Amino acid sequence: MNDRLAYLIMFVSVPVLWVLAIQVTGFPSFLLPPPDMVGGVLWTERELLASHTWITIVEALTGYAVANAIAIALSISFLYLPWMESLALPWTVIIKNVPFVTIASILIIILGDT
Repeated sequence: MNDRLAYLIMFVSVPVLWVLAIQVTGFPSFLLPPPDMVGGVLWTERELLASHTWITIVEALTGYAVANAIAIALSISFLYLPWMESLALPWTVIIKNVPFVTIASILIIILGDT
C-alpha cells in the first residue's frame, strides 16, 4: 500500500471512528463534540485562532532565542571561567533530576500566569 492511500484511509477513518465512538458511548456534545461541530467552530473562529496562533509562534521563537542566548553566554563563561562551571554544576544536576512539571509550577508561582 502506498503512502497516499494510507493517508487517505487515515483521513477518512479517524472522523468515522470519532462519530462511532460518540454514538456508542453516548457522550454529550460538550464533552466530546462531533467532528462537524469542531470544524464549524474552527471555521467561525478562524480569525481569532489565527491571531492567537501568531502570538504563540512569536512567543515560542522569542523564548527559544532567549534560551539560546543564555546557553551560549553560560557555555562561554564556563569555558573561560572554570570556577563558574564548578559553581553551576550542582544546580544543573538538581534541575535535571527534578520533574519538569515541578519546575514549571514553581516558575508560574514566581513569574505569574499572565
